[in-house]
Amino acid sequence: MDIAQFENLCHAICVKLTLQDPHQIRDHGRLNLDGVDIGLFFDEDIDPDHVSCYVDLGEIAKGMRQDIYEHLLIMNVVGGSRERGVFAIDPASRNAVLLSRLRPPATEAATKLAATLRRYVDAALQIREGLLMGESGDIATLRHPEEPHPHNLA
Repeated sequence: MDIAQFENLCHAICVKLTLQDPHQIRDHGRLNLDGVDIGLFFDEDIDPDHVSCYVDLGEIAKGMRQDIYEHLLIMNVVGGSRERGVFAIDPASRNAVLLSRLRPPATEAATKLAATLRRYVDAALQIREGLLMGESGDIATLRHPEEPHPHNLA
């Protein structure tokens, strides 16, 4: 992929996500879906086959930081971080983030990547609302966005 193809892909993703500004990613490198900031970045010289994705999962409550940091690290190992992305802490905001490398598929790339971004947004919102945590605030049930959540199973 080259920069022109990336820009076209970004435009198509914005259209699939029905964003008001179809050039939002191209012009700003980021978008906001339902209050979740997502950045998409591409460098054809460094990695012409992948798009880097940054998803802001939100602020971590001070009283739970150690437990959540530990659980995010465990999820990096158990969740197959190489294929699915890694959880980290943004050095500037101190928010939890998900970083992933997305390989645009050969067919229907915009549709599939828009669906992936929507899954990331849904997971970020669930994390923010505590829906991925146990009833007593236990983080034992926190899951990677690519894993099914028991509350979402039919």
